[in-house]
Amino acid sequence: MTDSVPARATHTVLVVDNDEFSAELAEVLLHDIGVGQVVLASDGYAALELLDSGLAPDVLFLDLDMEGMDGVEVLRFLASRRYEGALALMTGSGHQLVASVQRMALASHLRIVGTVQKPLHRDKFAAVLDEVVRGGQRRSGHESAPLQPDEIRAGLERGAIELYVQPKVTVRTREVRGGEVLLRWRGEDGSLVSPLAVIPVAEECGLIATITKTVYAMTVQEMSSWRALGWNPLISVNVSAVDLLDLEFPRWLAETADTAGVESRSIVLEVTESQIVEHLSSTLDVVSRLYLNGFRFSIDDFGTGYSNFEQLKQLPLSELKIDRSLVVGATQDSAGRAILASSIQLGHALNVRVVAEGVETLEDWALLDALGCDVIQGYFVARPMPISTFFSWRTEWVHSHRDPTAS
Repeated sequence: MTDSVPARATHTVLVVDNDEFSAELAEVLLHDIGVGQVVLASDGYAALELLDSGLAPDVLFLDLDMEGMDGVEVLRFLASRRYEGALALMTGSGHQLVASVQRMALASHLRIVGTVQKPLHRDKFAAVLDEVVRGGQRRSGHESAPLQPDEIRAGLERGAIELYVQPKVTVRTREVRGGEVLLRWRGEDGSLVSPLAVIPVAEECGLIATITKTVYAMTVQEMSSWRALGWNPLISVNVSAVDLLDLEFPRWLAETADTAGVESRSIVLEVTESQIVEHLSSTLDVVSRLYLNGFRFSIDDFGTGYSNFEQLKQLPLSELKIDRSLVVGATQDSAGRAILASSIQLGHALNVRVVAEGVETLEDWALLDALGCDVIQGYFVARPMPISTFFSWRTEWVHSHRDPTAS
């Protein structure tokens, strides 16, 4: 019995399987390992109705091989609903299909926590639930409902934005290269609200530029304090395609950094692959001027969009950031390793630095080292931390000379 067993009594689990025997067996096994409530859905339509009616399971076990609406189609609908609960796949199919579906789900920002291969067994369910308990703190505020525009406006006025940072470390030398600044939103009740409850709404209602500028201004102030201590890391800040349509954006960024005493070449502007491709022709003006002002440019979530050599070579890139969906599981999947290797080779062919995110295990690190990746980011190095603690964390890292190959 693991320490996570008592937590299972409070769990609600949804099992989606149109095989009546399999579904009932899953129910018996889940109760047998201590799950408090098990809800069965006979197909994808029934599952979506339950979710739409307010059911919020701790884990949704989804059979891939259903008739009618199969599991892959259910995942697509869940992604369109921005479902953020824990998902586990159930299947009797081979590993290659499972790996493909996992990559698809991760690319759609679905939270896949494991796979239960058929025939079903209690230990397989227990392993998934243990992972849910261990990873429960990884996604702060993941059940947050989308905020309303007026709530975002009010939050901006009262200072709801807080900055976290996740370190980036060079693969070969283990040097702290810098970090990515991440938005955290403090709700009026003091709780943290998921950025996914804020950013999409802000983009739709015209507030994303205000959020970007607020995050950026706060970031360069922190960078100024590090510079005074003798440290000048490379810091990444996320920007949206909307920001890159503003002709005054490059001037504002440069002046704000200069006022804080921060060099623009210390700042990496990250934009997602899908956004830059969709608005490529409209943003090249601003992107080029940012480059002329000394800013570095990174394609985020690479591997989830539709760019090609012709599109990428139009951009003055300094970095290609491989999406976590290409990293997770690659150590166990030959096709995944091939795709990951090709992505790294592409980055180097473009003469840019390659960063891989989603590095969570020693095996991930070792594989990326073998494939020649330059920089990594992920829980194996550190989880996102309040930006005010980044300097002390870096000092501790350097002092310990942490060796990722140590046990």
